[in-house]
Amino acid sequence: VELAQVMASRSDTQYDIDVFFGAWCGDSQTWLPRFMMFAYTMEYKYQQPFNNVRLYGCDREKNCGIEGFKPEFVPTFMVYRVKNNERTLIGSVVEEPQERIENDILNIIKNN
Repeated sequence: VELAQVMASRSDTQYDIDVFFGAWCGDSQTWLPRFMMFAYTMEYKYQQPFNNVRLYGCDREKNCGIEGFKPEFVPTFMVYRVKNNERTLIGSVVEEPQERIENDILNIIKNN
């Protein structure tokens, strides 16, 4: 609920999240479904959708189809602030959240 309130108070700002995951990776199997449920809840329960959520599947060498980019660990959740059509990386959650994925993303958005 707190994240919905923070996002609502910043109506001129949107947030994108890029998720890099490996279907073979235990951490991805744990955190990607939880993140997707969180994103769904934000959109449908609180009417505060993220601007874009992009999922990138990686192979075991962490190739994800983006030339020149390879995440060091999966899953990696990269959070961007989008304001005046400018996309700025404001934080990321790499491999495992410090608390819970929802709280880590809240802290990234709240503190940026």
